[in-house]
Amino acid sequence: MRLKIIFLPMQRKFVLPINLNAFIRSLIREHITEFGSLCEEQVYGIDKSRGKFNEEFDCYTFSQLHIPHRQIKGDQIVGEQCEVSLFVSSPNEPFIYCLMQALSELDKVMIADTPFSLSELEILPPLTIVSPAFFSCMSPIVVTHPSDFEYIQFALPQDYDLSKYLSEIMRLRYEDCTGVALPEAEIQLQFDANYVLKRGGKITKLINIPNPENGANLRVKGFLAPIILSGDEKLIRFAFDSGLGVMTSDGFGMLESLGAPV
Repeated sequence: MRLKIIFLPMQRKFVLPINLNAFIRSLIREHITEFGSLCEEQVYGIDKSRGKFNEEFDCYTFSQLHIPHRQIKGDQIVGEQCEVSLFVSSPNEPFIYCLMQALSELDKVMIADTPFSLSELEILPPLTIVSPAFFSCMSPIVVTHPSDFEYIQFALPQDYDLSKYLSEIMRLRYEDCTGVALPEAEIQLQFDANYVLKRGGKITKLINIPNPENGANLRVKGFLAPIILSGDEKLIRFAFDSGLGVMTSDGFGMLESLGAPV
């Protein structure tokens, strides 16, 4: 299920950090965890002793914040008073309904230090997803591969085993979220060759995500390009609903359906 959120800045001009993932994630988690005992205990499995989501309910993704006519100045985004849009998606329908209810009761929301009012909340109609399926990326896709090292190793678009790593990740995430194992399920990822050629092969992005609590940066390597997914339709559907790859609840891997590939 997918929720479209339209914000209106409460200032004529506003400034935001260029990397907003941590702020959007905090916005979602803060207002969900504050919204009533039903959402806390029955829907989201919140462990109140820890004051945060249990991992099995951390099953959602969100898009980049779309700011029309924005200007990039250094590490900041400068915008003017216009509609700003955000999309949040999850296979857990009560999650989306409760997030919508929680946001609807707010007079304003803060993204970083900038106040916004809520102009529109809309649950989008469901889409039929079949294999093969053509998608654009609403946020970069991040894939990691198994490693014995203490640090994270990010997979690159040219990695031979990229689809293998992705299948393993999505099987594990599917089982964590649904409790159902799909041990034989596989998906294959192909990049839109025309787009890659047009970009000269440059589809990798390095994203620095600041931690609002301590200011430290997490350097994340992902890729951004139209893709074709084929294989197990349950995993493809799950990727569309919850995000493709890892770190989806940090704002990575959100897909937009472009229908069947031509």
